[in-house]
Amino acid sequence: MNYGRLIVINTEQKLNAFSGYLDTMGYASDRLWIGATDKADEGTWVWLNGQGVDQSYWDDVILNDFCKEDFFAFTAECGRIQYRTLSDDTCGISQAYVCERPDIV
Repeated sequence: MNYGRLIVINTEQKLNAFSGYLDTMGYASDRLWIGATDKADEGTWVWLNGQGVDQSYWDDVILNDFCKEDFFAFTAECGRIQYRTLSDDTCGISQAYVCERPDIV
């Protein structure tokens, strides 16, 4: 049985389609968790499928390991999307997320 995972946006085509979908659904301004992380090696961003994160097709990239909450100040290891911006934050923050089933993507 296959289960979902956080979405992997590893191509410009997928980002275009996904950001368009978010816009039509009214979620373009929301921050949503996606399947990018640098937990294994700080500053080296990878998708959950093991591919490196290509930052060239995003409108903006803010991967700075910073969380505004002092207790978690430099523990931002999980990726999120807000329209076409890729950023990071502390993984424990409660916010919406987007999953996909890798067997049908």
